[in-house]
Amino acid sequence: IPYGIQTYLQDVEQEDTGRNIVLEVTGEDRRFHLDPGANRWLRADHVIGAIDAWRPDLLTVRPGYSGIDLDLEEILAPLTDTIVMLDLMKPHPDRPADYLTPALRLADIVHCNEREALINTRTTTLEEAVKVFLDAGVKLVLVTSGEQGAHAFSNGRQVTQARFRVDTVDATGCGDAFCAGVVDYLQEQPAPNLDGLGSVELTELLMRAQAVGASAATAIGCVGGVTDAKVAALLAEQGSSVREQTIEREGP
Repeated sequence: IPYGIQTYLQDVEQEDTGRNIVLEVTGEDRRFHLDPGANRWLRADHVIGAIDAWRPDLLTVRPGYSGIDLDLEEILAPLTDTIVMLDLMKPHPDRPADYLTPALRLADIVHCNEREALINTRTTTLEEAVKVFLDAGVKLVLVTSGEQGAHAFSNGRQVTQARFRVDTVDATGCGDAFCAGVVDYLQEQPAPNLDGLGSVELTELLMRAQAVGASAATAIGCVGGVTDAKVAALLAEQGSSVREQTIEREGP
């Protein structure tokens, strides 16, 4: 299996693969021109079959533009021994306002930026959005804020962390890389217990995820800048400073 990746592709005859053109405009956030293509035809039974075949310890799902968006409860309900992470985005305009609600009780981790948090919870402040996630049963809420760093909310505590400083070439894919850093950290733990994460664990998890996310910004595209060596260098050069700037609070 190349790079250790096993794929379970669903062939959709009537559509081509999804496409996303991302434009970097000076003085603006990125402009996304997204065609979901075959993603909108992804079937729940296909995903369930792949999960049954692979039996993952950790599953990440990015709902919003996929054919399984309204089937998340059916897909996730049986996964009692799997850590489930939802990586949220602004959903397709035709999604019901509450489409995500049934899945939240089955999610262990939620990642999003502040704008995505407000959109998906229909709230007006980050504090309100985080409360919606935690009240639904999510154990760990991770919110990335670009140059403002990142936040982790779990077990009645909030950890806020400054960002790693890099020469940004292209911010596309930084959120995806952040999630990869979360997965990388959790896979290194002998028996990850999201109920027992303390401030030390939250700090280290955020540092790993942020370092991976920051590395993605150093090259054009989503993965060109992400290497083990670059992540290790960022942690070695800036880890102490970032750790010292990490703030722990009670709440939300």
